[in-house]
Amino acid sequence: MARGSRIHGMGLFADQPLQKGDVVAEYVGEYVTPAVTDARDKIYQKERIQDYQFRIDSQIVIDATKRGGHGRYANHNCDPNCATKIIPFNMADAAATDEDDYFDSPDNITNNNSSKKRNLKRVVIVAQRDIEPMEELTYDYQFPLEIDLEERIPCNCNAKNCRGFMNWDLPEKGANTSLFRTQKRGANMRDRIRRLGRPLKGDK
Repeated sequence: MARGSRIHGMGLFADQPLQKGDVVAEYVGEYVTPAVTDARDKIYQKERIQDYQFRIDSQIVIDATKRGGHGRYANHNCDPNCATKIIPFNMADAAATDEDDYFDSPDNITNNNSSKKRNLKRVVIVAQRDIEPMEELTYDYQFPLEIDLEERIPCNCNAKNCRGFMNWDLPEKGANTSLFRTQKRGANMRDRIRRLGRPLKGDK
């Protein structure tokens, strides 16, 4: 269920006991291309809209900003109880899913073509441990680390191992040092979209 969160705005909460490995939600929305994502970023910023855009890979992003399910409300946590997984898109699954839960099929992808439809995937949120009812469901957004200090996004998860920022690490770890040699300042917005497809460390 979605309700107010102490971490940020709305959050996703368990409405029943969950076991490790359970699929707790699917991230659904419109399948769009990176070019469309860049254009929408500017619109959302201008209109001051909280955006929910998740990159599956270099070609496809799921935009749940205006059309999406409860999965979009799962907040970031540096010590999460869930993780995200990419699974193949099964057309039979989409046909059997209620419209309220699955908004856009591959036939509706913006800038649609057959190769993109064949390569579409789904994003699910999976419990990494047993979870109690009313516990907030979170995962590590794994934003690319930012070299511009003004672009840092504060983290409010309050975990013991909190990194302080969602796109920056604690200075004493030295995790950002190499970025000055490997990243260019001013990366476009699609490079900062939540990377749901990359597994967490230790997640096999």
